[in-house]
This record gives sequence, structure tokens and C-alpha cells, in this order.
Amino acid sequence: MKPICILAAALSTLAISHADLVISEIDMANQKIEIINTGPGPENLTGYFLCNRLNGSPFYPAITTAMIVSASSSTTTLALPAGGILTLQAPAGFTPQGSGEVGLYTNNSFGSSASLLDYVGWGADGVRDSVAAAKGIWGLGTFVSVTGIQPGQTIQLGQGLAGNAFTDYSLAASTIGTNQVYPSPVATTDAVSGISDTGATLNGLVNA
Repeated sequence: MKPICILAAALSTLAISHADLVISEIDMANQKIEIINTGPGPENLTGYFLCNRLNGSPFYPAITTAMIVSASSSTTTLALPAGGILTLQAPAGFTPQGSGEVGLYTNNSFGSSASLLDYVGWGADGVRDSVAAAKGIWGLGTFVSVTGIQPGQTIQLGQGLAGNAFTDYSLAASTIGTNQVYPSPVATTDAVSGISDTGATLNGLVNA
């Protein structure tokens, strides 16, 4: 019976959906932060925090429904569907145009890489880049260049890129509220189409 138990555990793992929240755009002039859910399932941001320890004011705002810019979001709640966009109105001064950083955290443990979901830094070496580097989602001491930024431009993630390096981002005319990064949700979870028993081996066919 051991092979059956092993396969059951494997299939259970395949059935789990892992939503992936990515900071897709930062409008520094208007203090807006766009987040896209690139995963196959919904993600609830209740209890989540933003962090700009470099120069934010305040440094650690909790994400609330009052911050949602409904006109450029897929939802008016903190439950973000797969492929959905959530645009947040950050506190005044939170995303300075010259330099800054934004970390998206599942809780207020800002020094913990386990709590950090995504990170973007611009204009200068950040503070939380060391946390992001420890998690493997950003390079230590690296940041997006905003030299020569023009009115109406924002920091944007390139289409299909993971957002794990400063080179994944560039300056372009604002597209806040438009999912230009992942036009449709990532493929849904894998499914098992058949199982056969050959002697002492249990074989499973998985369709990705």
C-alpha cells in the first residue's frame, strides 16, 4: 500500500494552487502601487503590509480597503482573483520620485524574508533589499534607475517577467489599472487523467 500513499501525497501537492502577488507598477508622482495576482487562485491581502524603510512616511502602512483605487482595480475588497489587479493609494510621501523602495509583506515582520512576497527598489540602494536578496527575489544593492523620468511615466514590470531583478522593470507611460504584464491567469492546477496498477508499481498520468 506504500506506493498508493506516496502517489496520493504527490497528487495532493499538485492540487494545491499557489497565488503569486507581484508589484507590477509604481506611480511615484501619484503615490499609487499596482499589484497583480499571477497565480491560478485567489489571494486575500487582509493583514498584509507595505514597507518603504528607505524613506517612506509612514514606513509600514497596513493594507486596507480604504487604500483601494476602485477605478483601476479588479476588486473593491482585499480578495484579489487570479489575473486580477489591485491598485493601492499609498500614503502621501510613501513613494518619492527620486528614490525609494516598496516591499509587500504578509505581516509586520519586516526583517523576515519568509514574510516578504515581493520587492522593488528605485533610485538608490534600499534598506529591505537585503531581505529581498535573502529570499532570492532581488539583487543586493541593485535598483531601478529613474534618471531622466518624464511626467506621466511610472516604473513598470515587463510583460511575462518575474519582477525578481531591477532589469525586469523600466520607465514608461502609465498603464495603472491595465494588466499589461499577465493578460490572462497562469494555467490552472494539474489534473490526473488516469491511474494504472502494473505489478507492484502504481502509475499515474498527470496532465499539466
